Amino acid sequence: MLPRDLTLCFFTRCLRMFNYGAISPIFFLFCTRIGLSDMKTAQLITGILLGDLAITFVLTTHADTFGRRKTLVVGSILKSFAGIAFGTCSNFYVLLLAGILGVVSTTGGEIGPFMVVEQACITDVQAQDAGGDGAEGDVAVLYGWYNALGYFFQALGAVSSGVVVHLLQKGAYGVDTSETLAYRLVFLLYGVVGATMTLLYSCLSPLAEPKERAPTKDPSVDDPSPGSWFKSFGLRRRESRYIVARCAALFTLDAFAGGLCMQTWMAYWFFERWGFDSTRIGALLMLANMVAGGSGIAASYFVRRFGAMLTMIASHLPSNILLMLVPAMPTGFTASAMLVARHCISQMDVPARQAYVATSVASDERSAAGGITNVVRSLGMSAAPLLLGSLTTAPRGSLWFSSPWVIAGTIKIVYDISLYALYLLDRGMTSRVADEEVPDREMVELLQGEDEEADCWHSATDGSHTTHSDVEFLQDDKEFVDVFSTSYPPSRTSRDTPQA
Repeated sequence: MLPRDLTLCFFTRCLRMFNYGAISPIFFLFCTRIGLSDMKTAQLITGILLGDLAITFVLTTHADTFGRRKTLVVGSILKSFAGIAFGTCSNFYVLLLAGILGVVSTTGGEIGPFMVVEQACITDVQAQDAGGDGAEGDVAVLYGWYNALGYFFQALGAVSSGVVVHLLQKGAYGVDTSETLAYRLVFLLYGVVGATMTLLYSCLSPLAEPKERAPTKDPSVDDPSPGSWFKSFGLRRRESRYIVARCAALFTLDAFAGGLCMQTWMAYWFFERWGFDSTRIGALLMLANMVAGGSGIAASYFVRRFGAMLTMIASHLPSNILLMLVPAMPTGFTASAMLVARHCISQMDVPARQAYVATSVASDERSAAGGITNVVRSLGMSAAPLLLGSLTTAPRGSLWFSSPWVIAGTIKIVYDISLYALYLLDRGMTSRVADEEVPDREMVELLQGEDEEADCWHSATDGSHTTHSDVEFLQDDKEFVDVFSTSYPPSRTSRDTPQA
């Protein structure tokens, strides 16, 4: 049975993703119904994503010091505020302000500090429950189920909002509402869920907080230089900064491509290109997200077998080829089938990527590492709607209108190739380091064969005429010999060989 903190994290994830899924199919349509042009809608989405960038960066980089539970409560309050604003206002600038300061998901995917901080909690609670530091494969299993449940409830939310809006318009609940009012009710529910999450996060225990780390003077762990500005963002180890920096650079490229084919735009494309109504769009996104969730669970097996990096590459590349084929399909049914086929493998890289980042840094750096990589993903994604808005103004049957599918797939393939090059570089560096760390065989044999060393060791342990520092030095020397004696057995030297 899962510990209580893990259960809370999983439950709030399901509740939140149901809410996000309910918003994504109607957001673009809601903006058009309240009188916003396509370009204004694109600007609104960009502003919301940039607001998420700032909120996520501030909250996640300080979550491990401010407190993870407090951070999640603050994020939930902001989510509730945004839902109420969108449910009651129509002014572009009011909605823009609410989107920047609040937490609104326009893509159907995660937004805000929630996933990053929750996964940091999951990793630490799992490590304490297992009595270790959390292996990459074990963390990937939890992340796989965490993502799978999120995709399932996101899909359920997508189809539910379409059905509810349709029934409200038909007066099924005794209230004959307009389409715009039905959309507003979905946003108000978004605010109510934010308030519920605030109460749930207040129940997290101290086990969800980062493990305390003893202070150290090692410059590779605590950089003493005053110009070390990364320390202000929660990354204290030089190795962690290197890992996060290179991941951030690649993830930005992938996120920009993802912003060109976000679910909100997919819903709009199927509506304009093939005439799908909100019910059919919701059903399509539900099916796509359900199979995507299943692929996340399967990813944990491949992470254990091949490692996180290879799993990311092998699953992502073919899914991008399928993405580029969606607009080439001759009918709406075949285009839908291609999209679902793509989702069968498109999300296998997500738990692998998250496990790689979480297990590559220390416990009190996990929220910051996840936050920074997610922030740069949001930054890359926020630039995409501006290009997307220009392409969407093209005639509905033209190649330019459908070009975001191809552009996104091409950029994602470049990302996969770059990731593989990084993997090969890491393997080469690891091999060189391993070769350099092999001890000199003659040195080992000398330490094993010298009688003076053995006499000195016995003298130190007997306490005769040696200081405390001498004993520590000799103990380290003996440990060195013990560790390598099995790997490097002494060869026969000239003194062991009978003379002719």
